[in-house]
Amino acid sequence: MSSTPYKVTKVDPGRSITLERVEDYWGKDLPINRGRHNFDKMRIDYYRDMSISYEAFIAGNVDARMETLPSRWVEGYDIPAVQNGHIKKELFETEGTKAYITIYFNCRLEKFQDPRVREAISYAFDWDWVNKNLYYNLYIKLRSYFDNCELANQGLPSPAELELLEPFRDQLDPRVFTHEFNPPKTDATPALLRKNLRVAHNLLKEAGYIVKDGKLISKTGEQLDIELILWDPSLKRRYASFIENLKRLGISARIRMVDSTENIKRLQNREFDMITWINFPQNLSPGVELRQYFGSVNADQDGGLNYMGVKSSVVDALIEKAIFAPDRAAKVAAVRALDRVLVWGFYSVLAGYSPDWMVAYWDRFGQPDIRPNWFHDVFTMNTWWIDREKDAAVQRARGVIGGKAPN
Repeated sequence: MSSTPYKVTKVDPGRSITLERVEDYWGKDLPINRGRHNFDKMRIDYYRDMSISYEAFIAGNVDARMETLPSRWVEGYDIPAVQNGHIKKELFETEGTKAYITIYFNCRLEKFQDPRVREAISYAFDWDWVNKNLYYNLYIKLRSYFDNCELANQGLPSPAELELLEPFRDQLDPRVFTHEFNPPKTDATPALLRKNLRVAHNLLKEAGYIVKDGKLISKTGEQLDIELILWDPSLKRRYASFIENLKRLGISARIRMVDSTENIKRLQNREFDMITWINFPQNLSPGVELRQYFGSVNADQDGGLNYMGVKSSVVDALIEKAIFAPDRAAKVAAVRALDRVLVWGFYSVLAGYSPDWMVAYWDRFGQPDIRPNWFHDVFTMNTWWIDREKDAAVQRARGVIGGKAPN
């Protein structure tokens, strides 16, 4: 039992968890729960490979999935079940901050201590090419940790932001005060990529690196070596060009594939050089959780959420300003100032985000006419219900393809 409307009735370790509805759930008549939690039984299946989870869904063994690969969203659902309407593809539109893709630096490592090195590496990632050639331009380039809402840094600092930032001027990159932040761009053209790599080369030179016999060598005589951790085989295409661009700079770069379980373990134990992750949306009124994501106190804590290892007294001070802001205007100013310090610190390589959730599901459900405007976890589907007529049609279709419907 738990405080939710469901209890765990079966666990198949590493494979699935089965939940059954509690008939005498104490909160079932609360106004917030009216019309929700309509399924008697739910099974959550786990897959270590997104391609296998896709195949399981197409085969009819899974009811719904959120697609994370735009190329598969465009090309992978041209199948009879979609064409005849048994599988629905929908873009779930939401407002506010989005889940986004980024590549974390492990800033605890000596090789990533210098922000010029981190900035140089960000110039080697050609997100525009990835978005155009692999993602059908479905994604939007990320330029903030709070993108798509009023909390994101915009233009130059406002007077309220300057008041917060000015005491730390000597500790910050001067561009925090003088330049609007925009990540490197190439427009997917070779000429702009070459220009970016020249910028990266100059930054590395400023940081004390030299190129010798095609290798980027530090002051101690060691070649800069970077291992990028990926957790799904489909991600290889996304980052292959990034690795090649790093090699063009003289960096010894490679990809290591791990399963999702090891990926999470490495994140939590800080065992990586660089690692990819999908970050869920930030709170629209962020508070103490900012300490978890960006605070120095959590930088070296096992299982903490400060994966990048941000250790900055300026960041810590701005977090406290955001937490204890007396009103909305003060909170917005504090978070924007915090955002500026983070993006100009180049603690991660910002990639992009989908403006909508790409969701595919077998059409056996009824749904409310009105959906939430803000982020919601569609996979709980806790406002959906089984439509008997639709369900019968789907079960017949699944029988034809040999699928087995979950309970």
